[in-house]
Amino acid sequence: MDPSPNKTFGGGSLSERSQNGISKIGTLIYSNVELPIEEIETEDSGEFDETSSYLDNRSSYVSPTVVKFSSDSSHLVYGLYDGRVIVRTVDSWQKVLEVNAHEGFVTGIVLLDDGKRIISSSIDGSMIIRDIVSGKEVKRWNPAESYVPIFSIGITRNEEYIIADTWETRIVNATSLVILRVFPEGHQLGFISVPTPDSKKCFMCSEEHPISLWEIGSGKRVMTLKNRVGNALSLTMTSNGRYLVVGNINGTIDLWDAKTGKKLKTMTDRHRDRIVSFAVSTDDRYLVSGAWDKTVKIWDIENGRVIKSIKAHNGSVNSVAISPDNRYIASGGEDSTVKIWGSEG
Repeated sequence: MDPSPNKTFGGGSLSERSQNGISKIGTLIYSNVELPIEEIETEDSGEFDETSSYLDNRSSYVSPTVVKFSSDSSHLVYGLYDGRVIVRTVDSWQKVLEVNAHEGFVTGIVLLDDGKRIISSSIDGSMIIRDIVSGKEVKRWNPAESYVPIFSIGITRNEEYIIADTWETRIVNATSLVILRVFPEGHQLGFISVPTPDSKKCFMCSEEHPISLWEIGSGKRVMTLKNRVGNALSLTMTSNGRYLVVGNINGTIDLWDAKTGKKLKTMTDRHRDRIVSFAVSTDDRYLVSGAWDKTVKIWDIENGRVIKSIKAHNGSVNSVAISPDNRYIASGGEDSTVKIWGSEG
């Protein structure tokens, strides 16, 4: 890696020619399987471990759990089931950083807009701010309780608050990692949440509670949607704050008016299994979804139709991401592969 302290992975401008290229994506550009740590050490020592030679025995251990693009679309950052966080260049697929970040599998990755820091979370309950160039740990958060797993993290647009989904939803200062608020109605099945673009509110739901909108500052509930309790597994919002997108356990996708809480429509097509990951294009025109049915689908948000369905993995899809310049889609699957998809030509 370039040791220059001024090197960052952000701050670039979008390419005008690529801003509407999502609908044309479908060609595999890169595909990679990370080796387990034990196998890397075995290769270095010249020894052979028979138990590590079978991919089917190790596949879930090195499966990518989260994929994210840098803000300038130049790098892909992803976390693995074995706790590692890896950074690669998008144009050449060169590995520029690999750290053994967590003891449990990685559940969330946030890249800050300054291009210098990354925040990662894990099922082991840790959340770490790390220098993305040196890989050095800047700050670590561990819960006071004996064990509180973190299922996912997000960040408000102003980068002031981290939304950490544990047994309940916790609002954390993005600089100090101090817990500012714990939302009520916690239980042993965990929450999923997404902050609104104005950084003032947060939609959240769980297997035991309907989708509701809460004020981050006051902790007050503003609105409750009339969705089927226990159906929603993933949430995202368009950047203009107009739509809340809900992925359901039966593979359907619902579009809600984020201002009124009214359900607008159910997308005309569906996945054949539960939806676990979403990404929205920067122009708010397209939605990308990943599901347990091994596919990645590209949707037109306005008409609710599938533009393209990609047989992306030989196992469940764990995570999807769209590059900010809208040129690429990244996907990570239970088959241990990280893939980048683009358009021909």
